[in-house]
Parts: sequence; C-alpha cells; structure tokens
Amino acid sequence: MFRIYSPDPDAVHDAHSNYFEMLGEQGFIGLGLYLLLIGTCVFRLRILKNRVKQNPDLKWAQHYPDMLQVSIFAYCLGGAFLGRAYFDMFYQLVGTVVILGRLVDNHYAKSPLSAVAGPSNMTKRSAYRPRLNPVRV
Repeated sequence: MFRIYSPDPDAVHDAHSNYFEMLGEQGFIGLGLYLLLIGTCVFRLRILKNRVKQNPDLKWAQHYPDMLQVSIFAYCLGGAFLGRAYFDMFYQLVGTVVILGRLVDNHYAKSPLSAVAGPSNMTKRSAYRPRLNPVRV
C-alpha cells in the first residue's frame, strides 16, 4: 500500500525493532500494553516455577516455566534488532503460559495441599476482611 502512494516507489521503510514498530503503529499506549504483556508473562512464569518446585506431583511441569522464559527472552532480544512485533510465535508462547498456569492452578485446587497454598484459599482469604476498630482517645 505504501508503494502506491509513495513519491519514490522503490523506497522501503521498516522499524527494525519490535519496540519501535509498536511505538510507531500503536503509540505509547500500545507499546505500554505490549511491554505489560511481556512483563506479566515473565512474572507469571516465575510464580509458576516456584509453585511447581514445591509440589512433587507437578514434576511433569518442572521444565516448562524455564523454557518458556528462555523463549520469551530470546524473542525480546531478537525483537530489539528485527521488527517482528506481530509474529505469531510470541502470541502462542503467551497462550502456552496461560494454559500452563491454568493447569497448575487446577491441580492445586483439586489437591489436599490447596488448604496451604492453593488459589482457592487465597480467594477465600481475600473475601474475608476483618473490621478495624477505631482507636478511641
């Protein structure tokens, strides 16, 4: 489309970086959401890594958080030099992080350890809010 309206049809323009591509096409809000998505995935994988280490029943999922983190870091590093912000593989990695988190959370919800460290216990705890008595002087 650019070549049709360009004064020089042989000119090619590229951002040469995922981050500049997102900034140029989506603005600062889009870049912020893109970086927030990356940061949320890395943070969630760190939490999953700790939860999987604590439970011997989740031995099958022990290496998944590490390899997904390495894959996301490799994408971010490569994205600093190549404009592939809309590359499908990254969004498949994000989906894999979500699915892995859901599988681990479901395991904790079904296991007897859920009273100690499961997500259902955290929701019950957050629903209960003790009343604070005002200090009388």
